[in-house]
Formats: sequence, structure tokens, C-alpha cells
Amino acid sequence: MRLETARRHAQETYDKDLVTVQELELKLEIPSRWKPGDVEWQNAGRLVAQRTTWRVWLLPAYLNSEK
Repeated sequence: MRLETARRHAQETYDKDLVTVQELELKLEIPSRWKPGDVEWQNAGRLVAQRTTWRVWLLPAYLNSEK
């Protein structure tokens, strides 16, 4: 795939996904999106970090202890 074709394909996919997100936001009556400075954004980031820690470090140890 040529570079311009790949770029155009990525833009089309982005535009389509953005419309889907906007429709879902309307359906769920979400008034605004979280921004990096928002408390909700920061809390979600902590949850993601904890999940990653669980998956990478704790889950294998837990699974090995079950044997």
C-alpha cells in the first residue's frame, strides 16, 4: 500500500470511528469528554495502571501458586 493510500485509509477509519463515538455519547447522554486535567481522567489512568500491574506481575504469580 502506498503511503498516501495508507494515510487516506487511516483518516477514513478515524472519521468513521469519531461518528460512532459521537452517536454513542448522544445516546448515553454524555455531556462532555474527560480531559487530562479532570479528576475522572486521572482516576481512570490509575485504574489502567493497576490493571497493567495485576496482569503483568501479579497474575502469573497467582496462577503459578495454584498448581
